[in-house]
Amino acid sequence: MPAWLTWSAIRTVGPYILIALLAGLLILDAEKLKARNASLVACQAQSAQFQADVKAKTAEAQQKDAENKARVETAQSTITETHDADLEKELAAARADAAAYAQRLRQQSQAGAGGGGSPSVPQPAEPAGSADGAGQTPELDATACAEAVTKAQGWQDWWKDVAAVPRGQ
Repeated sequence: MPAWLTWSAIRTVGPYILIALLAGLLILDAEKLKARNASLVACQAQSAQFQADVKAKTAEAQQKDAENKARVETAQSTITETHDADLEKELAAARADAAAYAQRLRQQSQAGAGGGGSPSVPQPAEPAGSADGAGQTPELDATACAEAVTKAQGWQDWWKDVAAVPRGQ
């Protein structure tokens, strides 16, 4: 047996060998820890960059949404104002046409009744008896009908134009 393997030699040198081995393991663990820390720092940097990118993209998207909303609202407001003005003109014309039609009906009815011959237009039916006023006078019926039709056509035209406004750009 070599001299350095004796018990006294091992007892003397053994703790130093053990300390050297532990120090070597600690150095290896420290190197691994440094590598893990470097990886963690890189991961945190990537995460921070990703979060910054998300915030920037979100702000950009919100800005575009706000601009698009303002554009759509402006376009719809312009369309509404135009259609309101057009509808008022169309309603005035429809009311005038209805009044002229009712006037013609009254004149024909009076001419037919006063001349002794048969009237060229049959007499209106009795009132419907309901609260809507239908059948009360030819003028009211013609005016109500003309207004309803004109408003319905106005709504159709308005909706067609509003729906044609591009919304997502």
